[in-house]
Amino acid sequence: MKPMLTCLLFIASLVSSAQPAQAEDSVGLLNKLLAPGPLLKGHDHLESDGCFECHEMGSNKIDDKACLKCHTEIAKSIKEAPSFHSLVKKPCYKCHSDHKGRTFDSTKINTKSFNHNLTGFALKGKHKSIECTESHKQKNEKTYKKK
Repeated sequence: MKPMLTCLLFIASLVSSAQPAQAEDSVGLLNKLLAPGPLLKGHDHLESDGCFECHEMGSNKIDDKACLKCHTEIAKSIKEAPSFHSLVKKPCYKCHSDHKGRTFDSTKINTKSFNHNLTGFALKGKHKSIECTESHKQKNEKTYKKK
């Protein structure tokens, strides 16, 4: 058996045989050993024992259904197409990665590399030369409030 797998099985056996308070600490330890970094604020409540709310068991894959279960406003915009999120044919995590720390902003767009054609509105004429913020205003102050 490979050393890493043996170590993981040992830790899992500790977690399953521990008392409730110890089990929580062991799961937190397991997360610290396996997670690539802390979750962003808003997902941090999943850090100690909620890995499988997002990740599939035995892999680091994330199904969009897991994201949309909580992010209902995005799910609604996809169903009420056309919207940006209904037009983009990528998994959520490709644009909105996590495990980059509490203050990471997973909604920030790189305006230099963003493909505006994905929105269904190609930038032509004067639209090519104006700043993004001249057309786009933050609608959801609670979600997008600057810190």
